Amino acid sequence: MEQRLTILVGTMTGTAQLVADEVADAVKARGIAAVVVAMDGLDAAIFAGDGAFLVCTSTYGQGDVPDNAQALFADLERAKPDLARVRYGVIGLGDRTYAQTFCFGGKRFDALLQSLGARRIGEPMLHDASAGGDAGRVVKAPRRGSAPSSCNPQGHRYFPPARRRSSLAMRTASPRSSLLARQEISMSQTHPISQTGS
Repeated sequence: MEQRLTILVGTMTGTAQLVADEVADAVKARGIAAVVVAMDGLDAAIFAGDGAFLVCTSTYGQGDVPDNAQALFADLERAKPDLARVRYGVIGLGDRTYAQTFCFGGKRFDALLQSLGARRIGEPMLHDASAGGDAGRVVKAPRRGSAPSSCNPQGHRYFPPARRRSSLAMRTASPRSSLLARQEISMSQTHPISQTGS
């Protein structure tokens, strides 16, 4: 049976798309079929597909999911589908200088999917734009069964830049992707949008 990964992208300016594309290239090189799908117009039915899912999302406004992810998030909250057969992972993009909402786009999807019965594979990877790391770099997954290199108090995986370079193999994307990451995070924190109802 072929392994398949669907990468769902929530983004405002395209940075999470760049990250998702890098991840897709890395997993394809390992013989896993991967498809990148923007969350625009998706609903809960996306999780009826086969294989594993990876939510790759930035954070916008006051800890919200990006605009293109809001319809999917709201449909999952409203429909409350049984996702017990779904396996998923999370990559969250954020800025630790905004500690109260750091990577909340990813954290909110993680909490929602778990509440619907989905099983997370590993710990979420949370990228900190304020640490100067390149969001376009792909972190290759540790070998199956290995412990995460570090976790924050909430149990979410966090890779400080120096530790990432020394403990995990990485591939560099263009320097432009790091700039885009800082712009997306900065824009989301300086131009908050109002939160919609839960």
